[in-house]
Amino acid sequence: MTTFQVSTELMKNQKAAQVLSDQSEFDALQTSDGNALFFGIGDTGILYVTQEQQSVTTGWTPVDLTSELSALLPGLTVSAKTFAVSQASSTGDIVVAQVVHTAEDGQDRLFVLTGLSYAPDAPWLASSMNRTWVPRAYDDAANPLDPVTLSYVRLESSQDTQLVPYLVAGVLAPQTSYVSNYLVSLDPGVTTGVWQEYVTAENYTQLLGMALGMPQSSLVFGLYELYTLSGNTSLTFTPSGSLYGPGPVVVTKLDPPGGASAIAVLPVDAQGHTNLYVAAEGSINLFAPAQQTNTGTSVAVITDALVTGVDLVEVNVVGDLVTLWARNSDGTVFYSRCTVEGQADPAAWSAPIPIGQGADQVASSLNLVTGASSLFLHTSGENLQQLAQDPVTTQWSSRPLLLPPLATDDVYEAYTFTTHINVLDASSMPAAASPVTITATSPVAVYLNDVYTTLTDAAPLTVAATDVGTVTIVQETQTIGAVCYAIVADDGTTATINPMTGPLATLSGVTTGTDLDVTVTDELGNTAPLVPAGVTPAQQDAVAQCVQQFSQVAQSLPSDGSVTSAAAYRPSALTARGGGGAFGLSFADADVQFITEVGDVTGAIEAFAGDVLRWIEGVVDDVVKFVVQVADDVAHFFVTLGDDIYHFILTCVSDVMRGVQFVFQKIGVAFDKLVQWLGFIFSWNDILRTHAVIRTFFNCYITYSIDNLETYKAGLITLCTTLQDTINTWAGLPQPSQSLGGEVAAAGSPPGQSSPAANWGTHQLHSNASGATTTASTDEPDVSGFAAVFEDILAAIDRERDDIHAAYTAIKTQIVDQLATLSVETIMERLFAIIADLVVESLENIVIAVIDVLAAVVQGVLSTLDATIDIPVLSWMYKKFAHAPLSFMDLACLITAIPATVIYKIAHGTAPFPDDATTTALIDAPDFATIRTILAQPAAEPANAAVRATLSGSVDPAGALVAPALGSAGDRWKFSANVLALAASFGVSTFSAIKIYYPTNAVASIGNALCYIPYCSPDFGIASAQTWDQIMNEAITGISIVKALVDISLFTFVKGGQNGAFLTFWSEASPFVEYVISTAWMVPTIWALSHNTSVQTIVSVAANVSFNATGIVGIAAVFDPESISKGIFTGVVVATILAYGVGIFASSFLPDDTTSRWPPGTNQGPGPGVSASVSPV
Repeated sequence: MTTFQVSTELMKNQKAAQVLSDQSEFDALQTSDGNALFFGIGDTGILYVTQEQQSVTTGWTPVDLTSELSALLPGLTVSAKTFAVSQASSTGDIVVAQVVHTAEDGQDRLFVLTGLSYAPDAPWLASSMNRTWVPRAYDDAANPLDPVTLSYVRLESSQDTQLVPYLVAGVLAPQTSYVSNYLVSLDPGVTTGVWQEYVTAENYTQLLGMALGMPQSSLVFGLYELYTLSGNTSLTFTPSGSLYGPGPVVVTKLDPPGGASAIAVLPVDAQGHTNLYVAAEGSINLFAPAQQTNTGTSVAVITDALVTGVDLVEVNVVGDLVTLWARNSDGTVFYSRCTVEGQADPAAWSAPIPIGQGADQVASSLNLVTGASSLFLHTSGENLQQLAQDPVTTQWSSRPLLLPPLATDDVYEAYTFTTHINVLDASSMPAAASPVTITATSPVAVYLNDVYTTLTDAAPLTVAATDVGTVTIVQETQTIGAVCYAIVADDGTTATINPMTGPLATLSGVTTGTDLDVTVTDELGNTAPLVPAGVTPAQQDAVAQCVQQFSQVAQSLPSDGSVTSAAAYRPSALTARGGGGAFGLSFADADVQFITEVGDVTGAIEAFAGDVLRWIEGVVDDVVKFVVQVADDVAHFFVTLGDDIYHFILTCVSDVMRGVQFVFQKIGVAFDKLVQWLGFIFSWNDILRTHAVIRTFFNCYITYSIDNLETYKAGLITLCTTLQDTINTWAGLPQPSQSLGGEVAAAGSPPGQSSPAANWGTHQLHSNASGATTTASTDEPDVSGFAAVFEDILAAIDRERDDIHAAYTAIKTQIVDQLATLSVETIMERLFAIIADLVVESLENIVIAVIDVLAAVVQGVLSTLDATIDIPVLSWMYKKFAHAPLSFMDLACLITAIPATVIYKIAHGTAPFPDDATTTALIDAPDFATIRTILAQPAAEPANAAVRATLSGSVDPAGALVAPALGSAGDRWKFSANVLALAASFGVSTFSAIKIYYPTNAVASIGNALCYIPYCSPDFGIASAQTWDQIMNEAITGISIVKALVDISLFTFVKGGQNGAFLTFWSEASPFVEYVISTAWMVPTIWALSHNTSVQTIVSVAANVSFNATGIVGIAAVFDPESISKGIFTGVVVATILAYGVGIFASSFLPDDTTSRWPPGTNQGPGPGVSASVSPV
């Protein structure tokens, strides 16, 4: 049965992307699935349509609509000047009109695209080959112009070109600077008389607005114009022509309301008649089609103080819902809504609510699928934002438009709710590529495994876990509220995921003001109090009481984040209840006081929770008080702004969290401080210190291994004389019946394994490795004098090829394919039967013989370890905090230092390598001998008997794993090494998968070799080897590290090409050497059971069997290059890598003592005292 390990953090996260830059003008349409089509001209002079797309990395794909026009204007430099777009409300068809300027002749030219499909996969969006621009050359012979200068083009947002087959263009007369309107035909079949001068009512001093539409009294469409002339404001409608032939048209002069400043239209019927909205001073007025006459009157449908100096009005409709957006003189963007039928009824419109402040550009729409409002908004000095309203909770979210990166340093950073899910199979091993179905309680845009996706409740999304069995969901946020998820495995296993669980747990612990006396720390280690100094203890108490009450309300709402049904609002009933069930805060007289009285809320203005909560976050100082009244299990929220009271109902946990955030904002606690308190902040000083320790350790161990190759060779030669007899004694070893999967499943999830923070580095590696680049290279080594050695080794391989093939097949089918479920006893029995006669001879003839070759060539690849790698996000982050470029060695150390630090701090509450003298000594260690000396030192304060009893892992009464208490630097390293191995297993699996498909990829080859070092770190003997199995383990570990480094050179091997002597030899010998090393490594691995049969050792042994199995199955590429697909091969390799990583990590938390769980009569060994790694230390 599938198991989900789930963890969510409120934390910063990063994405390889560039943010869409400022646009000189923009507009937005939609595809049929409700995703946006954003049209804009940036500083490059190119009109782009940027399509919001599901299942692409950044979520937005820009399409250049300008450069292709150069083919129609040879020899001229083309730049976009202005544009207009429309989308027919009846069909969804799109029209694009683009004005381009050519510098060489100073001309403006108009091109149009018509009849474009709004399907998300419409061909015109995919390629310029599918776009046929129609030139609309200026052709008014009666008024020739040279050059032609166009001031604007105008289409209505929902214009149906079947009814209105024209656009309006403003042509500038160069002598007078007067702009004349022209009707320009959109019909490609019209080739003459395309431009017709559109003579309107009169000249004007200032044009305030224009719109295409049709009153009920008109038989043809025409142009509404709002303008000033001689200090007077006029509103006119000029028809586009007459049904009765040429001649003057009759202009309708409407009576504009006082202070009229902007207009907008909305079609109301199939004939194209339009409602005309006019923004006046203090009101939005409506001229219904029948009232658009010389004597007609308008109705003030929206009256509010917000409506002052309005310069933009947009009206949208989807289904039965109408929304009206406006921007006033101080840049406040507000909206109101009503039904289609209620447009002429002031009582039908909702109270206008501000959604944005300081906006200089706006484009609005209603989602064609959900009916929710969407808004593109730009504020001076900030990035363009897309604001979207949740159609279920009504909460607003905001995000920039992210485009594919152009450089490694193109990184977008934001606060997020990041959810990491480990999908485990019945054996508690990662279920690679397993399908899962995910839904959300309401529509939400997320990055799912680094791919842009919109999750909904209505359309469950089935995706595959990664090849390491993970699912990562990143939900950007500017609040402590979130949308929740549900995940279902293909066997029906389900899990509900509430990203707010962690913050809720912290908030629920707040009962008094002193609970807010918290010190928070930023990512650079700087500390500050959560609550500003100016907040008094009494005010802190008031806030704490309010938070406690909010927590209780949250507990009464659905825990899965869904919306509860709300009772009808009855103001009189609520007022009569007095103080019962009420709580809130008053901010009168610059104070913060806890209150329990609702007061008189008669006449409270009804609004959406999301609208009001977003509004008050922007005008926090204007809030006089708020109070929550719980009645009939419904939480009513009243907030007083000025003289007005607004009311909504807290229907979900996210509403409550937004309310809590406002409370903290009101007392000066910024959002980043809330994240530092309620979420997770990387401690980069601790991480970089761990990184430095690891880097020194690895560099010293590499040097140590290379320097001791001759010693390893001599040791193995000696061991081979008795190794066969040792293998024959396996039958007498303890034979515990537990399996790796069974033990890991019984143990449960070690702390931190599914932490998004701990998995951040490997997630970024998995997402960005394919985009990494490097200039690293290696030269063909000088191997003169080794020709005879090459021949001898290849001859030995050829002699043993059949035996090796048979052994590989047996190990693959009898052990590897069943690895997670086999008991250690069965693994031992089968291994003995397979390798007993082969391992010694292969070790002598192949591995020992190749050691001299490794020693001769390894120096030639060492320079690649410090070569720079440019990998999205990771290189940027390392440079940001380490102030240095990222090398391959740094990469391996970084992606392991992060989880080592995070998990260690989760388990032990402190960094693994604190800023002290011991850590400094480790960082500055000149060689591995020095490191051994440092790590061998006992703890500064020797543990007493009670503490010593906790130096191995344990299981608490509830069944949860408990980390061991660690005293010395050596203990801390051993624990950290197992965490490094887990993290490195993700790195090795990522790079191994790339290598299988792209063997000449330098990044994959070098990255794989470097990640292999921490992958092996539990086998680094930090005490000198004494017994034969320790000597063998150390020798094979060192040889394996050197062999992995030498394998880097293979990325320059060209199959079937011209290769040097060494590459030719090594490309054939390497997989066989790896196979023999891995097979021989089984011997000290299994022999660990002679020392100890604790749960910890059994899991460690089984995990290391998986480690060795990876090298064994790798030879499949030699024996079955055609019959085994790359996909299957990758799956097997990744599975064995991860089985090792998960198992060796879990062993850190398991008891290191023999238990009565083993069958009666089993030889249980001498007892505790052996490290979780194979090498006793």
